[in-house]
Amino acid sequence: MWANLKKKLITILQANTLFQEVYDYEVPEFGGDPVAVLIPSSNESDYKTTSENERVYAFQLQLWVKSGEPKATKQTEDTMTDLVDSVLHDFDKYFTLQQGSPGTLTVKTGYTMKKVQATPSTWLWANRGDTFYRVAFISLQVEMRVDIFNA
Repeated sequence: MWANLKKKLITILQANTLFQEVYDYEVPEFGGDPVAVLIPSSNESDYKTTSENERVYAFQLQLWVKSGEPKATKQTEDTMTDLVDSVLHDFDKYFTLQQGSPGTLTVKTGYTMKKVQATPSTWLWANRGDTFYRVAFISLQVEMRVDIFNA
């Protein structure tokens, strides 16, 4: 399911016109600004019934905005707040990853999509080489039901 979910989440991020580049792995250099990077980060599994479990596939979404200096600028902060708001809206709107969302999600037999939610973000400053960035890390948690006898 990791690959199917990552493909779907990337498609939603690529449809967001605020990003110049969207990556599904950590890259050494960015080809644009602002940038989104989506990587798998963790998973959970919880017993629900004798035949069904609930799984959470978590991804770390990194939003990167270039800054001209190692401190806040109004433009950098405004761009980041717009990006975070936009991403939260996208995943609120397409919380089932279905109904009108960009791309398609292939769900394996025995798996049922419940929801995706963007949990609170952490913001910080980082430098990559000689470039300073404002960065927001958002956890995207995809919840699924798994019929353990049919999966």
